[in-house]
Amino acid sequence: SMLDEWDRLVARRRRRPRTRRIAWLSGSLAAPALEAMAERWSTFAGWRPDVVVVENAYFGSQVTVSGLLSGQDLIQALPSLPPEVEDIVLPRGPFGFDGSQTLDGVAAEEVGNAHPGRVHLATTPAELLDILYE
Repeated sequence: SMLDEWDRLVARRRRRPRTRRIAWLSGSLAAPALEAMAERWSTFAGWRPDVVVVENAYFGSQVTVSGLLSGQDLIQALPSLPPEVEDIVLPRGPFGFDGSQTLDGVAAEEVGNAHPGRVHLATTPAELLDILYE
């Protein structure tokens, strides 16, 4: 259903946004769906976001959901991104209901400081698409 929603949302857009480097970070469970969305975006826009799988060191590699990534897991993943990445999209789930900090007590701002790109939190295809158009 996430891919169907993505296709519907993209089909409504007429103009193509400017090309830029964007990275979508995720746990390994959601990564295949994000890869499919990025590929479909590439067909539409001519460029694609990078999908970066973040390993869960906090709970162990058997935990693959994005919502259980720790702040330290995210902080460790960000320096591996090229400095040309302008926008980084993190899953909203690890930051709790208020979006302020992760399970291990790391503030969203601290995670954002690990890379010079702008950091965004997103959960839904609509939120991802809005970031692509910013």
